[in-house]
Amino acid sequence: MNILKKIIIAGVCLLMLLPVSGAFAATTLSLTNPGDVNLNQQFTIDVKAADTTDLCGASFTISYVPANLEVIDVTSEFFATFQVQFNDQVSPPCSGCPTSVAVGGTTYTQPLEFADSSTGANIGTSIAAARAVPEDPATTDTTIFTVKFQFKAAAAEGGHDIGIKATSLNNTQAGYAGTGEYISLLVGYDGTFSDLLTGDGTGVASTTVNAVKPTWNLDINGDGIVNSSKDGTLITRYLFGWHAVYPGAWAVGLLDPSRDEVAVIAFLDSGKGDLSFDINGDGVVNSSKDGTLIMRYLFGWHAVYPGAWAVGLLDPSRDEATVIAYLNSLRP
Repeated sequence: MNILKKIIIAGVCLLMLLPVSGAFAATTLSLTNPGDVNLNQQFTIDVKAADTTDLCGASFTISYVPANLEVIDVTSEFFATFQVQFNDQVSPPCSGCPTSVAVGGTTYTQPLEFADSSTGANIGTSIAAARAVPEDPATTDTTIFTVKFQFKAAAAEGGHDIGIKATSLNNTQAGYAGTGEYISLLVGYDGTFSDLLTGDGTGVASTTVNAVKPTWNLDINGDGIVNSSKDGTLITRYLFGWHAVYPGAWAVGLLDPSRDEVAVIAFLDSGKGDLSFDINGDGVVNSSKDGTLIMRYLFGWHAVYPGAWAVGLLDPSRDEATVIAYLNSLRP
């Protein structure tokens, strides 16, 4: 939060974290709901604002259980980059205004910051952002942030609550009480700074995401047994494209009477289409990483070579424990 304040001071015409007074019309925040989400999949939730006037700053905490969820990214077109705010959204463009700001050796191109916390008053992810030029979102819901989440290995099927609440700051050097002080969730500016939305730490918006076990599983041939010799081989050959190059031959000796070649291909297509095949969580299904992870898992390497079996195959969004938990969930 202090870094964001420095960014704003250096490059934006507002100090959204300073105490403000006054009030505008009633303002609300809300969260979209992505519906049922497979435990393996990343998902996004939009933070929407309605009935705001001259919105120029936002600062609040997205609350959730950190043991089950983590925030992968926060993006915003409303709180756009310095380039967009100072040049593309004003006429005439701002001469000499910065397109980036350096703070503590780090260069920021957008006045947007978020930080995760599993302890203290702000459990979840605290978000803060600012505008150089105040703007009125539509009276109907307007997306001001998009938050990307990932289920952790400990997450179970069922409902997972996500909410919005005021952020508490206790930095006495910045003028806040040492015991903590809730700051405005939304700030407006029409010549003076004013609160648009305040809170006392209780939730101002919430939604519940329903986590479900993927309907797709690793029993590719449908014989009720998951193994490397048949299921793993079918997956590998499919990801190499053999089903298209060698139709009728690529699966010889690997099928079960309960599921013919056409059904197996359709089953594999569905797993690839909904990213159930995306084992490492990078958003891409391929043989080099996802196929290798599946085969090594079916060979039992995750138990024999912990910490080494997945080197070079993981994505930052999904660690080894999460990958193993996800592969375990794909057993019927």
